Amino acid sequence: MATLPSTSAATTTAALRRAVQWPSLSRRLASVLLQDVRGRCSGLPLQQRSFTSCAVRHQQLWASTWSADSLPCAGRHPSSLSGCRRASTSARGSAPPPDMLFEDLMGMSSVDFDGEEDEDDDDGAAPAKPGKRVVREKKPPPVSDEGLLNVDPSSLARDQLVWAIGRASTLKISDEKLWKGFGKAIADLGEAHLEPSEVCRIMQAFAYAPTEAPLDDRQLQRLLKAFAARAAQYNDERLARMIYGYSKLAAKRKLAVQRFLDFAASEVVERKAMAPWRKLWILRSAGHLPGVGPDFRALLVSQVMQRVGGLDTESWQAFIPMLVEHRLHERPGVVNALNKQYKFKIHCYKTPDLLLRSGLPMVLHDLMKTTTLALWLGRMHDLRLPLTAKMASILPPLPRKASAGRDAGGDDDEDGSWEGAQAGLAKRAAENLEALKIAELCLRHERDATVVSSLPQRARHLLTLARKTPLEPQEEQQLLELPFVFGELGSLLRRLGVALHPTLCGPYLLELADPLGRLVVEWDANWLLYPPWRQKAHKDFVQRKHKHLRAEGWQVVCLPLADFRRFDASREARLAWLRRAVEAHGLGHLSLDDVQLPSPSPSAPPSPSPSPSPSPSP
Repeated sequence: MATLPSTSAATTTAALRRAVQWPSLSRRLASVLLQDVRGRCSGLPLQQRSFTSCAVRHQQLWASTWSADSLPCAGRHPSSLSGCRRASTSARGSAPPPDMLFEDLMGMSSVDFDGEEDEDDDDGAAPAKPGKRVVREKKPPPVSDEGLLNVDPSSLARDQLVWAIGRASTLKISDEKLWKGFGKAIADLGEAHLEPSEVCRIMQAFAYAPTEAPLDDRQLQRLLKAFAARAAQYNDERLARMIYGYSKLAAKRKLAVQRFLDFAASEVVERKAMAPWRKLWILRSAGHLPGVGPDFRALLVSQVMQRVGGLDTESWQAFIPMLVEHRLHERPGVVNALNKQYKFKIHCYKTPDLLLRSGLPMVLHDLMKTTTLALWLGRMHDLRLPLTAKMASILPPLPRKASAGRDAGGDDDEDGSWEGAQAGLAKRAAENLEALKIAELCLRHERDATVVSSLPQRARHLLTLARKTPLEPQEEQQLLELPFVFGELGSLLRRLGVALHPTLCGPYLLELADPLGRLVVEWDANWLLYPPWRQKAHKDFVQRKHKHLRAEGWQVVCLPLADFRRFDASREARLAWLRRAVEAHGLGHLSLDDVQLPSPSPSAPPSPSPSPSPSPSP
């Protein structure tokens, strides 16, 4: 079939759209359809023109795998093709495979030192096909875990030495003799003569080594100099891992090499082709360090914004607060561009849990427009977002990568038991309900009333369902406020006899509350009890929680945390301070010591005890 009969461009475009959904299609027919219509796009309607341009750009990409099962956009609305186009273009190189679309979770955890460092380490390896992950045969360990303490590092081969350092770090071995032997063996090889992959793996091993393990600061600086001398030979993956290793060492061991930080920052900024999620990961790992200035953070956020369509779910979720923190959302056109990109992403989601996670930060920071909000809620309604365990049981399980990347886990249990599967379903539903309840409270108390009233019926039905469904937290579910925050305060209040106990109010677990009087006692700055890299996000959560509780009619008593911490570890001084705070806030009516039980009158005869009723016969 070399030519097509004389037909209109709209007719050919309709045939092309139907052809996308065919079980199979020859490359010749695809080429003829595209060439016939690409020259007549000016007379087409907007939707057909958008579909045709995307199809033309994907001609080579789709020609080799042109079937309904392999097409990521088969059977979808034409507006979703732009999102798939951005997913596929950003996937060239280091992004996730195209079939994952935006539903993958980039988990940058510690390195498995038993295997290779990364898949793009091409030292002597045959080039892999595009889109195929390199799976290498795992070598047997040169030394057993039991014999690692007695090994002489100087007797190991070069690759075995690098493996042994990583393995000792993974096993959390802190033997002083072993780690000094590692340092001497590295010095004998010469830090400047190590390959980039070896420097990267050694830095990561030092970063994950236990704090008790003795490390030579001068050797760490020599490793950083070896990186700087050959920075051009480090690909984007190794550059990110080097910065992450330095950031972890700086947090654990107070290592501060400002020259390395400045050099690495300039190297990241100059790499324009680096994937946006890598730059975001670098910003998350090193952004909290004292030597990182606000100019570098703002510049990196602006570079990520230029290619924001290539972010996956977790990266998108982490990027929105950074965008607001650096006030880049106030620039003209940023909010419009953000909503435009997210509309493309919405159509590409097939798992409602991931769609909920990706859009929640935009709702909380008031970056989601009403049209995008309606599309987001409607899409979750159509995908049947599970809010109860029964709803979760009829849906496909979460993608394995997504369920492994979250704290709460997925639908499956390690032992494969029926009880474990039910617990996984209940946990999945409880997490979704908790997030959607927060979004519903935000829309109801922080937005104009016309926003919710103008939403379509499906969106309003989903919000009503979230508000009326009670939250049932599971045992292993980690709520947003960790238990240690109010541990000491709760014990001191119990010692004073103040009757406060945990309760739930919507999505929030209130550790010290009086549900009858709708009163809760908390610190005024809970976020100061968390690590520095988590304080900003938790500050937003605490302030939002207090605002929602007051809007729901609760009285929030905030005790000053700074005054409480001035007494160091003096329990009696803290108890006296807390007693004065209880009296100042009028909480005396909650003290059990003031409750006087009525005593029986001496003239009144004691009431006879009721005779036991005969037990019913079976």
